[in-house]
This record gives sequence, C-alpha cells and structure tokens, in this order.
Amino acid sequence: MLLRKLSWSSAVFLVLIGSLHILAVFFLLYFKYWWFDLPMHLLGGIFAGLFGMTLLALRDYSKPSPGRLLAAALFGVLLLGILWEIYEYVSGFTFAHLNYAFDTLKDLIIDCIGGLTAYYFVFSGWLNP
Repeated sequence: MLLRKLSWSSAVFLVLIGSLHILAVFFLLYFKYWWFDLPMHLLGGIFAGLFGMTLLALRDYSKPSPGRLLAAALFGVLLLGILWEIYEYVSGFTFAHLNYAFDTLKDLIIDCIGGLTAYYFVFSGWLNP
C-alpha cells in the first residue's frame, strides 16, 4: 500500500515539475522572476524525497522504519540535487556566477526542506502508510 502511494505521488510531482519547467523555459520565467527557481527546488526536493522513499519501499518489502525512510528521502534529495546542480553548471544554465557556491548551497538546502516535507507527508496522513 505504501509503495503504491509513494510511486503515484512521485509520478504526480514529476509531471508537475516537468510541466512547470517547460512553461518556465517557454515564458522565460527563470529570467523574469529571480525567485522562480525557489519553488521549483522545493517541488524537486519533494519529488526526490518521495522517489528515494519509493526506492526503499521497493527494496524493503515489509514496512520500512521511519528512520530508514528519512534517510532514503534525504539520500534521494542530495543525490538528485547534486546531479541537477552539476547539470546546471555544465549546461551553463546558472546565472549566479559570482555567488555560485552560495546559490548551490541555497538550492540544496531548499531541496532538503522539500525532502523533509515529503517525509512529513508520509507520516502526517497525506500519505499515511
């Protein structure tokens, strides 16, 4: 039951983030609004946290412990967040050249807040196992 809820929730957030990103690129929202990447990183962190917990639930057929779910959520967030930051740097999609380290750290912190939010969703009743 938990696995199904996690995988559906991950898919919903992935579609939401993908749709918003396509609209943001098309309408140049990242350039018009300096803050637009903040909610995108939060949503990305929620997706990454849900995805990490989904992978743990796939691997652990019994009900995973809360500590392992939290570790899986944060691992998923850090893995995908760091990969995304590398992608931004390599593709030249970052515009904070002077404060790149600060911008990257800020983005990873917001990603982690999203991952903790995903963990909270699981235990608050939104996705109660």
